[in-house]
Amino acid sequence: MLGGQTIFPGIKVLEPGTFLTFRAGRATINDYTPLHASFPEGAMERPDFATDVRAGVQKTLMTDVPVCTTLSGGLDSSLVATLAASDRRMTHAYNVWYEGDWAEDETAYAREVAEAAGLRYEQVTVRNDRFPEQIQAMCRALSQPNAAAHCLSTFALYEAIGQAGFRVALVGEGADDFFGGYDRMYDIATSGRKEGALNAYVTDLAAIKPDLRAQIVVEDARIDLTTDAFREFLESLPGKSLTRKILTFEARHRLPYYILHRVDALSMAHSVEARVPFCLPSVYRHALSAADGELIGHGRRKAPIYAAGKGVLPSSVVNRAKQPFLLPIAGMLRPGYPVYDLLMDTVAAPKITQSIVNIPELRDLIDRNSASPSNTLGNAIWAWLVFELWGQEHRVQIG
Repeated sequence: MLGGQTIFPGIKVLEPGTFLTFRAGRATINDYTPLHASFPEGAMERPDFATDVRAGVQKTLMTDVPVCTTLSGGLDSSLVATLAASDRRMTHAYNVWYEGDWAEDETAYAREVAEAAGLRYEQVTVRNDRFPEQIQAMCRALSQPNAAAHCLSTFALYEAIGQAGFRVALVGEGADDFFGGYDRMYDIATSGRKEGALNAYVTDLAAIKPDLRAQIVVEDARIDLTTDAFREFLESLPGKSLTRKILTFEARHRLPYYILHRVDALSMAHSVEARVPFCLPSVYRHALSAADGELIGHGRRKAPIYAAGKGVLPSSVVNRAKQPFLLPIAGMLRPGYPVYDLLMDTVAAPKITQSIVNIPELRDLIDRNSASPSNTLGNAIWAWLVFELWGQEHRVQIG
């Protein structure tokens, strides 16, 4: 879900930077810190950024319970983990990956960062035989459906962290969203054909791509976000350029409701508080005051964070291409994997989506992915499976 509207009619979630007080039968909502304070767009003082990131990490370490850090092997979590390692309270770094040999494996980078920082490296492995059990527990923990395939690894990661006795974990979320780390942002910033880039951007936001959505979702149930409608919405957002408006959209309407919601729900399911240094106002204010070119362009993404990592992180991490954290779900949704068995059992007797999904067409997608796995097909099938199981767990009625 993007924005504050939930799947339940008439129910919204609290906006970022607000709190609700219920007293004497009345509910009031107040602000405690603005998501976007007023910072002029202009040149950014990079030394202050590095200082503020370091101070922000130290601030999130303030706790009287055991604290650890998560470590994917990417730039953002590596910077947080390395800066946190200077504090004696920070001793453990947790990475999560999947049983089997998958091309997307980043564990070597995570291990290298942990060793360089002097942290004890803890490897969490998501076992294939636990997939069905963990998917259903994950759906139970989410108050909103979330199609991100790595929700499952997030759930398993915090399960291990909680079982080890840690109650606070530092994470790297927010860096891509505020500072322009996603490929779709770079394409918007650098494309000479803004209309084509915006079309691609809107398509990239979808859990199921338009052609597949048209194939498996019945016409009456489809609500397609058009580029024209999205452009009109963008016009209402602050920012002088399309790039700035996209950054505002990602920070205000996607990060809190889609990303931080799942991190919060899946960590708290195991009594772990995830803390996000890049979401501190003292840190993200640098993204707000930077010119577009200070963040994205000329072959660079989230340039201030890369600059802060130089000389601090191993060069192999700073110089590598950005890799999104993925669940190699396409390869797992095939015969021989327990999650495939769960999928086929669910397709055989859907309880929630039978009126809005063309099941024979969905079976065709499954067969095509089994024969030739692809991320596009795998993510579409996974999105349906999670929505169906989430609906069963929460007793959702459709129609």
